[in-house]
Amino acid sequence: MYLAAELSTAWSEYNQGFVQHPGLVIRLHMGGGALADAREAQTRARFSIPDDLGGDHWRRDAETGAAPTQVAAQRMIEAGVDGLRYPSRMSIGGMCVVLWRWNELGDPQLRIEDPENRLPRDAASWSS
Repeated sequence: MYLAAELSTAWSEYNQGFVQHPGLVIRLHMGGGALADAREAQTRARFSIPDDLGGDHWRRDAETGAAPTQVAAQRMIEAGVDGLRYPSRMSIGGMCVVLWRWNELGDPQLRIEDPENRLPRDAASWSS
């Protein structure tokens, strides 16, 4: 059963305030792996994670070099961190996760929860 806050955050992030468009929201379960948490001041300081993770300012910054968020991600990758947990800007109190890699040799491993069997079952269905 989905928690209302998780589902609300997922839809808010998916739609980003625009008109709804077709989509399928699924729950992923992560096993193993190391996540940094952007809510922790010590973590933000250690990896130079910007306070403002939202908005499109990264596009402008990336045009003149690496954006601060990209630099922070590279520092986390070099430190063996697999992803970042950060507050949703679209859903107050909601959390998001970004992973640099998954389902390779070792951790983290993601498993899809698909109780209604709505997702394709073969790899050919996922290619464009």
